[in-house]
Amino acid sequence: MLKALLNTVFAINLAILCNFSPVQSQAQSLLWEVSGKGLQQPSYLFGTMHIMCKADLTVPDVVRQKVTAAKQVIMEIDLDDPGMMKDMMTGMLMKDSSLDQFMSAGTFDSVSTIFQKSAGLPLQMMKKVKPILLLPMIYPSIMQCQPEGWEKVFQELATEQNKEIKGLETILEQMKVIESIPHAEQVQMFTSSLFNLDSLKTELNKLIAVYKTKDINKVYELTTSSKDFDMYESQMLTTRNIKWIPVMVKEATAMPTFFAFGAAHMGGKTGVIELLRKQGFTVKPINYN
Repeated sequence: MLKALLNTVFAINLAILCNFSPVQSQAQSLLWEVSGKGLQQPSYLFGTMHIMCKADLTVPDVVRQKVTAAKQVIMEIDLDDPGMMKDMMTGMLMKDSSLDQFMSAGTFDSVSTIFQKSAGLPLQMMKKVKPILLLPMIYPSIMQCQPEGWEKVFQELATEQNKEIKGLETILEQMKVIESIPHAEQVQMFTSSLFNLDSLKTELNKLIAVYKTKDINKVYELTTSSKDFDMYESQMLTTRNIKWIPVMVKEATAMPTFFAFGAAHMGGKTGVIELLRKQGFTVKPINYN
């Protein structure tokens, strides 16, 4: 159960889609080097996918080398934070409403049946969870595997190398972003997805396939191609990217750092790569097979 909840947090960028215009193509790599502007040693960026089958999470040698070269690993959240699970459980819940209050009894029964079959969990027990965070719980059924994320891989690698793990933001900050989306709209997204599982599977498989090409701008464009959330673009990507930059600059200046975060945050005119370049840093791709 706890693993499913943690995967839910990692899946925020999969469950939340917004609308952007295409951007100029960049080199096809998930691994980028940050240098210049007084940095004594380079730091590195790696674009992750929050949920993938374990067979697709093999660390390339060059990526492992860059983790080794860094003094610390920073991801979206600090997975070593002992209070993370408590904060996550608190932030996942709707305070003044529940899922069944947003639909008829018949619709709730239908949704419950699909959810139980797909997630293996009774929706009645989960009806206080914010609807958009319920969606990733059905991914194992859709993907036909027990999905994990790059975050777990890098956490284990950092632990093996006795490196400190930090976060660009807290789990409570992530949950506040989710809370900015009205519950009624989250319910609509949740029910629509459950009633169209084949389409959801197609979209997820397409996103994973594009991610495997290492083309960060195509990942960005596909992730942000839905019309459902275009009013939430700022909260979901741009605002978070902008908030991350001072943290990244501070940490990279202090010591060489390996940053790993959702690949959708890398591309675009307001993506992390362009924002770092605007700060005067040199950011270039590291190609690998």
